Amino acid sequence: MKSRFCFRWFLRILPGLLVCVLAGCPPQDRANRAPVAGPGASSSAPAGEPRIPAAGQPSESPRLSGEPPEGWTPAPAGGMRKLVFEVTDGERKAEVTAIDLAASAGGLLPNVNRWRKQIELGEMTQEELDKAVTPIPVAGAEGKYIELVGSPDASPRQAILGVVAIRGDRAWFFKLLGDADLVVREKERFQAFVKSVQFAAPKEAAPLAASPTGGDSQLVWDAPSGWSADESGDRRRTAYHVTEGDRQVEITVLELPGTVEKLLPNVNLWRRQVGLEEITQDQLDQGVMPFQVAGMAGHYIELLGPEGAQPRLAALRVLAGQAGKTWLISMAGEADLVLREKERFQAFLNSARFASGKTADEAEPPRVQ
Repeated sequence: MKSRFCFRWFLRILPGLLVCVLAGCPPQDRANRAPVAGPGASSSAPAGEPRIPAAGQPSESPRLSGEPPEGWTPAPAGGMRKLVFEVTDGERKAEVTAIDLAASAGGLLPNVNRWRKQIELGEMTQEELDKAVTPIPVAGAEGKYIELVGSPDASPRQAILGVVAIRGDRAWFFKLLGDADLVVREKERFQAFVKSVQFAAPKEAAPLAASPTGGDSQLVWDAPSGWSADESGDRRRTAYHVTEGDRQVEITVLELPGTVEKLLPNVNLWRRQVGLEEITQDQLDQGVMPFQVAGMAGHYIELLGPEGAQPRLAALRVLAGQAGKTWLISMAGEADLVLREKERFQAFLNSARFASGKTADEAEPPRVQ
């Protein structure tokens, strides 16, 4: 979990993406924007007492807020990462993350052994784990806290402080990972942060089969079995999730007013989100493929993060539109799961059509809600 998305795979870069997709704003404009507080977060926290902005979680997931310590720098979050903070001290670095998954992914022993492997420790038994974990309160639930410190001979020596809390049908994972000395120094502040977390009640989920834009412009498709539908609360956005263990990818469909003017700034933004360097226009011309969605001309691009990245991320994205409207369709998350779902994602794209049977040019403009 050292690298971060903001797939935001996205998510959640979508609000910031509105400007870049339609107006072609420079990538640095997006990067320099301050986080915007959402539901469940304070929008008027005094200096030195930041509040976590709600990260736009899917409807079956509660939205979280909390009180990160001074000095923790917010970083792009998205997909299964509901928040990310960076902690630095000179050349020492650590990262705080919070993710939520289905409760079935909350088995403590396999997750702890996966964390131990990350910092070059051997696996432990259930009996050893039972002796190592301690309880910690997480928003009214009892979490399980564990400390893992790498071998003194490891270079670099790393450590993990982890918390797993089950709330209803969701498993929440809070994790501080990085330079061992820095992680140990931040132990009390990490524990205080976890104890400060609060959750806003989620909205009731409703199965989605189409982008709920209304009118003849309604785009419909056939979602594969195993894709779990979410309702974002935005009437122009639809999302699905695919989960396997503690890995997750998100599929999103976003309808935007306007047309794409510049593709390169957006692609370079997406590349940075999966840990890739920026490219030139010539390189983009060689890497992007033409693609049609419901009769609309578009561009398809695949972005695969560098090998060795932890986690390794990937994104498949399509921009298509005409008649003054643009659709951004994306799948992003853990690279191996994205690649596994690639053919189903392409079949999903190929199944898209307008409910009226008309082309985008013939369809009526969507009603503004």
